[in-house]
Amino acid sequence: DGDAVPDVLDIDDDNDGIIDTLEANFDTSASGLFFQSTDALTFSGTMTLPNANNTIDGNIDSGIIFNTDDGEAVFNYILVLGENQTVNTFELFGLVGGDDLEAIRDYDLEITDTSGNVVFSGSASSPTELGSNSLDLSGFSLGEGAYSVALTVRTTTAAGTDGEIAEVRFTNNGTPLVFSGVTAPVVIDRDSDLDGISDRLDIDSDNDGITDNVEAQATDDFIVASGVDSDGDGLDDAFEGMGDEGLTPVDTDSDGTVDVLDADSDNDGVFDVAERGDGQPTTNATFEDADGDGLDDDFEGADANDGFNVFDENLNVEIGGNITGSGDFNLADTGTLAEDLSNVDGTTVNLEFRDNDTDGDGISDLDDIDDDNDGILDVDEGLVVADNSDGFADVVIDFRPAAPLPTDSANTDPMNALGATNGSFVSLGGGLGAAIDLGFTDNLLINSGDTSADLRFVEIGGPEDLEVRLLPTAATRILLDTQGLLTPDADGYYSIGIFGDTDVIDLDAITNSVFAAGQLEFSAVRFVSVSTGGSSAAAGPDLDSVEALSNRLLPVPRDSDEDGIADHLDLDSDNDGITDNVEAQATDNFIVASGMDSDGDGLDDAFEGTGDEGLAPVDTDGDGTVDVLDEDSDNDGVLDIAERGDGQPTTNATFEDADGDGLDDDFEGADANDGFNVFDENLNVAVGDAADAVDTASDFNLSDTSTLAEDLSNVDGTTVNLGFRDNDTDNDGVSDIDDID
Repeated sequence: DGDAVPDVLDIDDDNDGIIDTLEANFDTSASGLFFQSTDALTFSGTMTLPNANNTIDGNIDSGIIFNTDDGEAVFNYILVLGENQTVNTFELFGLVGGDDLEAIRDYDLEITDTSGNVVFSGSASSPTELGSNSLDLSGFSLGEGAYSVALTVRTTTAAGTDGEIAEVRFTNNGTPLVFSGVTAPVVIDRDSDLDGISDRLDIDSDNDGITDNVEAQATDDFIVASGVDSDGDGLDDAFEGMGDEGLTPVDTDSDGTVDVLDADSDNDGVFDVAERGDGQPTTNATFEDADGDGLDDDFEGADANDGFNVFDENLNVEIGGNITGSGDFNLADTGTLAEDLSNVDGTTVNLEFRDNDTDGDGISDLDDIDDDNDGILDVDEGLVVADNSDGFADVVIDFRPAAPLPTDSANTDPMNALGATNGSFVSLGGGLGAAIDLGFTDNLLINSGDTSADLRFVEIGGPEDLEVRLLPTAATRILLDTQGLLTPDADGYYSIGIFGDTDVIDLDAITNSVFAAGQLEFSAVRFVSVSTGGSSAAAGPDLDSVEALSNRLLPVPRDSDEDGIADHLDLDSDNDGITDNVEAQATDNFIVASGMDSDGDGLDDAFEGTGDEGLAPVDTDGDGTVDVLDEDSDNDGVLDIAERGDGQPTTNATFEDADGDGLDDDFEGADANDGFNVFDENLNVAVGDAADAVDTASDFNLSDTSTLAEDLSNVDGTTVNLGFRDNDTDNDGVSDIDDID
């Protein structure tokens, strides 16, 4: 993170305020004294033997040869002394049998503590062959603690000579300290988002474009990094707490996965990456990272190479500043969040990625049957739980057969492994290492929490053996890494063992029954061929089906206008500038939202009907597509967006949505950030005003044809109606569909 504290001493390697022990697992059984060369080796010339560790291996017969072209080489080390350990001499040895020792003119040594204080600085001439030249460190405080050691070696101008160093040593009263390799804590890194950067070095560990520092903290209790590290341990003073505490990452939706690693922090069915609202991309299909900080370049703002900026573009403050209001966050909220953050309330009122009360009616989307308050029930807007209770794998992620391959083309199609067991199979080929990855799109494989089988696969013919590996969710990956029970491959699939023929697998038995029912979640299965003992060497393993016997069904939202906002959260599901609430209702029988919800189910009382009915969207032209989703509701060949007649644009080439309500800013009127106003500028009435009712044509801020009576008494389907519903162009009483003139 460039904070001048080497990672080996830094308790927060990426400066996100979350200490490394929470972002990785550490085996501290070998902690103690160590002396290690760092990566920061700089030379003004060319290294010919670039293994600087040879200078600290305790072997005077091996060393390092370098050519600096009459310059200098700088070696940087880390020295950590344990309790009751001290040193009083530094020695630099020449290479045994070296011919070019005259190339080293002299050297400087500087030792710095973790606070940046220079505790020793000195110089000496070159070492002699088979001997050393030392510096006296007595009188300097070099006791228990960690130190940065910089050794600068200068060479002469002798042509054709190289610098040669055999060993550098610290001694105490003539007795050298023995450095037998690194004995620092062993780091077992975790890479939750599989971007190739471990979490402790990644400022965005779930790749959602919201940095870990922001996601780790509560919205209304946010602390800005100070930029100061008084004790030199690498943890910003602002996050020290009672001492080296760091931040305790929050879990907004209490699902067991902290926001830092949760793809959907408020559990509203919309990924955090789509709820940022900062004008950057709402998906993250590819990963590019110019500065290697773990934040995708798409979310870096103007400078993709700005290094470890812990909140990057997510905040509008500088290091050392303060959060004073919602405007300090460069992230969307749902319009109900007070500027002074005084009304933050879990997932009901918060920043949008943490607010699963989309319409701000005080009812969580999890309990709200009309998440966008448009009067149309969520289930009628496509939010349904997939009907895939059979649990069979339903998508091929990758297929890598190995030669020899079967000659029967019918058995080479990986799609044969999907769905129920039916005797149709795919052969992986006769070579070892052949593999196929199968996924579940509508459900997750989970553990049952008991002794029953959780996963079943059918391998016919054979017998051949298959190694089974599972791809966990981010939360499950952390659980598995913490327990250390399973080992992942390079793609993040965890091996659960080798199985043969038709087999059933109990995940709880494999994980020693340490997890509660449903705590483990997996989205895909990888099968790898480890034997080809079947009847045909060219056939290899033959996979018929894969079934998640224990599974969790997932809701599948619909996004009709493909604007990144699911219909049940979208006020304008077809992006025509006419809100769903208006398009769902007949012109002459329009009901205004009351603003009341007596039973607290999230559905406005005005739309309850006989009980939780909601609106039944009309289909003006009878073409089978309701107006809410119909680009041309009257089927007159002119799109609804061009027939609104409210003075706003008549096309919608780009989509921008400041308040995240699904209504394009072009159609929002004066205030593009007014939140979930269910009819927005389409009506000239107000929600909840008892005196208001839509009973005249002028109550609509939408054009009508000249034949529409002011009292709406002559509304007649597509013949006399509002402009977007009237396809009688010449007003002769004959629909354009039937009118030959």
